[in-house]
Formats: sequence, structure tokens, C-alpha cells
Amino acid sequence: MTYAMKLAAPLFLATLTTAQVAQAGSATGTMNVSANVQGSCTVSAVALNFGAITPGSETDAEGSIGAACTTGTTYTITIDGGSSLVDTNRRLAEAESENYLEYIIAIDESRGVESYIPANGALVSNAVAASSETVNYSVYGRVLAEENSAGVVGTYSDTLGITITY
Repeated sequence: MTYAMKLAAPLFLATLTTAQVAQAGSATGTMNVSANVQGSCTVSAVALNFGAITPGSETDAEGSIGAACTTGTTYTITIDGGSSLVDTNRRLAEAESENYLEYIIAIDESRGVESYIPANGALVSNAVAASSETVNYSVYGRVLAEENSAGVVGTYSDTLGITITY
């Protein structure tokens, strides 16, 4: 290869490259873009604490259950019968003996029978989250006078399971 050919080769390649860049036309298209926001929820609780109970007297307490769900999520909150349930009766159990105090929980401060929440009953059904902020629902408890008239000294407790279904 001669010296002139060596000089001309890069110029020839550059011309070919430039020629290949020329465009004959164009086409357009579309691409679909989508997303699906899934509903989700978390649940929290403030304890229902009856405090000191005087045998033979009615004792009330108030707690709350919070739900935080993705906006637009439909949810239901249920409360089980607790760890000491017998038949349909929730009970506080004394840790050192086999003594119990029956109690009720309700959705209304009056604690009337019509507002009792049975074991595995709903605190709220088919609620729709208006925002992702926590919504708190009050839970009202009562140890009835006739249920604690024979109370034995001790510390009584129970654990309620809370389920949020969405």
C-alpha cells in the first residue's frame, strides 16, 4: 500500500460512516405505562386497663384500636375472645391461681348489651380509609359488679387478638 493510499483510507472510511448516518424517514409508536397501588394496613392498640377493682362494684375502662391503611382501602377490624375465653365469655385470669373476672367490651360508651363486641366480632366493618392517617376507634370495657363480687386478691390479665382484614 502506498503512502497516498494510507492517507486516503481514513478519509474514505469517514465518508462511508457519514453516508450511513443519513436517514430515510422516521416512525413513531407508544408504550403503555401502568402501576397498581396495593392496599395495606397496620393495626395498633392502647391497653384497656381496669386498674384497681373493688369487689362488688362495676368497673369501667377505655382503650382504643388504631388502623392505618392506604387511602381507599376497605377494611374490617375484629377482636377475638382473648386468651382466657370460656364459651362466649371473655375473662381476666389471675396469674397465680385459677381465679377469673369476666368482662365485656363494647363499641359504645354506654356499654349496653346491644353494643357488646362478641368473641371474633367486628369493631368496625367495611370502613374505607379516607387517608393514610391512623384512625382510632374507642373500645369500652366493663367488669360487672356481679362478676367481681368474689374477686380474690391478685393481678388479672388477658390478651385480645386484633385482626384487620383488607
